[in-house]
Amino acid sequence: MFDLFRRLDACPGGRLPHGAVAINRISVDEVQDFTQAETMLLLRVSSDCNGLLLGGDTAQNICRGIGFRFADLLTLFHDVQQRQ
Repeated sequence: MFDLFRRLDACPGGRLPHGAVAINRISVDEVQDFTQAETMLLLRVSSDCNGLLLGGDTAQNICRGIGFRFADLLTLFHDVQQRQ
């Protein structure tokens, strides 16, 4: 995962390089078990943030060390839009 982040950071705007295969639609269930870094990676490899479907339940967080809040997702979406 770190290598993919490093490669994306080397690209203009932190997005996939022109000609790279982009992911148009992504559906994720149990998003509350993802770290913010994993969620950010999904946002950065998707061609359109509107093509993401993220579902989860904050009461079902089973991974230690991950404090999930849907408000954090809004912040990630905002950060990605600012990069564009």
